[in-house]
Amino acid sequence: MTCLKPGQRKVLFTCMKRNDKREVKVAQLAGSVAEMSAYHHGEQSLLMTIVNLAQNFVGSNNVNILQPLGQFGTRINGGKDAASPRYIFTMLSPLAKMLFPAMDSSLLKFLFDDNQKVEPEWYIPILPLVLVNGAEGIGTGWACKIPNYDHREIVNNLYRMLNMQDPLPMLPSYKNFKGVIHELGQNQYMVSGEISVLDKNTIEITELPVRTWTQAYKESVLEPMLQGTEKTPALINDYKEYHTDQTVKFVVRMSEEKLAQAEAAGLHKVFKLQSSLTCNSMVLFDHMGCLKRYDSVQDILKEFFELRLHYYKLRKDWLVGSLGAEASKLSNQARFVLEKIEGKITIENKSKRDLIRMMVQNGFESDPVAAWTKAQEKALEEDDRDGNDSDGSVDSVSLSGPNFNYILNMPLWCLSKEKVDELLRQRDSKREMNPHALCY
Repeated sequence: MTCLKPGQRKVLFTCMKRNDKREVKVAQLAGSVAEMSAYHHGEQSLLMTIVNLAQNFVGSNNVNILQPLGQFGTRINGGKDAASPRYIFTMLSPLAKMLFPAMDSSLLKFLFDDNQKVEPEWYIPILPLVLVNGAEGIGTGWACKIPNYDHREIVNNLYRMLNMQDPLPMLPSYKNFKGVIHELGQNQYMVSGEISVLDKNTIEITELPVRTWTQAYKESVLEPMLQGTEKTPALINDYKEYHTDQTVKFVVRMSEEKLAQAEAAGLHKVFKLQSSLTCNSMVLFDHMGCLKRYDSVQDILKEFFELRLHYYKLRKDWLVGSLGAEASKLSNQARFVLEKIEGKITIENKSKRDLIRMMVQNGFESDPVAAWTKAQEKALEEDDRDGNDSDGSVDSVSLSGPNFNYILNMPLWCLSKEKVDELLRQRDSKREMNPHALCY
């Protein structure tokens, strides 16, 4: 199923294509995304997409695929306190390169915009990012809300399914969140912050419910409690703040009597440190591009597991074919050098046409790697036709004729015994390589 929104896929595609070794300004990256991936919706929303992909405070991403090099926002204001995109930098996270292996790119279906190759129709990471970082949004007639889950629990469940076991139930989990999440029922949860009594006049709030931002909590809960209203007298006498960008700490003073009343009513309830989380709208695009509603997180995980396993097999087949083509190329090169050394082949003072005819007559293969690559591209094109009968049965495969440049362009230094031995060693290593091990 789709793990990233279209704008996020465009950002990831551009970062992978640029392959920057150093950080780049967010504003500059947005310009590159618009150019390389044909983004047509204005740079402002693109800037916010990049910033959101790099945020890592509590309540944002469990795994951020971009690095936040600068002020990308904090939990104090829910990320709205991010600095201007002109002054902050980012680059692809090392984890992103592990989540989206480069070897998978040959299996993805890339889109085209005005004959420009842009991002793939969808990415397939090794973990379902839609569960790791959650998803939330609305569309015509549909809404989606999926909380974050612990990537370690997801990995454990994937291992269980590999061992033919059912996945275990998972509770929503947010990175660095110190509160508690309880299950109330099917897809219903209670998220609680942390509050403790220090003495008979003082309490301490050290965690807020997920996505209850520090500044908003102060203005909507503590200030009214301090000021009171005509109908409701003030509940607290004073409060002090000792927060950091990552942590919350309110020290609240109140009368002994009111503290006792608050304890009797429940501190979490009185100080609004509980929120409900309902996940009955888990609607996603599946790998066929169709909207699908999922009843549980386990259903999403199982569908991802089957799809990812299928693509591991495709990747293995691709690697077997690639290694076979490379081994064949090295074998042809080694044979040519040997026959040249032994005087069985002469290439001096011959026309190109005669050289090609001689190579064909002696049984040398046209560039095996190029032929294999062209065959893969042709297979993809046939898949894209979706069964349309296009009668262009004239194959343009060999209009250019056989290609022996990989042999005839070898330098004279190759005509040595050492080079033959090296080519044969390389060929044998390709043949002995285990593509199954490379897949995981």
